[in-house]
Amino acid sequence: NLLVNGGFESGVPPWMQFDDATLTQSTFNPHSGGNKLTISGRTNADAGPRQDISSSITNGQTYQMAAWVRRNLFQFDDARIMIYTNSSKGGEQWFTGGWVPTSMSWKKLIAVLTPTWSGTLTSAYFKVHTKTNAYNIYVDEMEMVEVVP
Repeated sequence: NLLVNGGFESGVPPWMQFDDATLTQSTFNPHSGGNKLTISGRTNADAGPRQDISSSITNGQTYQMAAWVRRNLFQFDDARIMIYTNSSKGGEQWFTGGWVPTSMSWKKLIAVLTPTWSGTLTSAYFKVHTKTNAYNIYVDEMEMVEVVP
């Protein structure tokens, strides 16, 4: 797994918030293990957890990514995984998986993505976010692995 602490068994770092959000490790109802990540205080649907993968990815390499996601109570929305890159010649790019409906039950997001960029990669991160609202979300077991042809 190229992501560090994807099961949140070691606290929150190195996960960071994207946009306005609060990331908290929680022991209540994880998908597996003893913890999950709670994302609260979101001011828009794009706010969520991200991890810097700049030193872990290769231009043109295909990756399979997964994350388990659930919502709070009756707050339904779609969620997806994405890779963001910024490069010296290509600028900002988003490589996105498909939207998956989420609910109070854990749902697995899966994406197979091949990020490419021009020039020097200046930043890249793995991210999970929702489509339309800013209610709390919970994530667990996030992973990213190289796809070997």
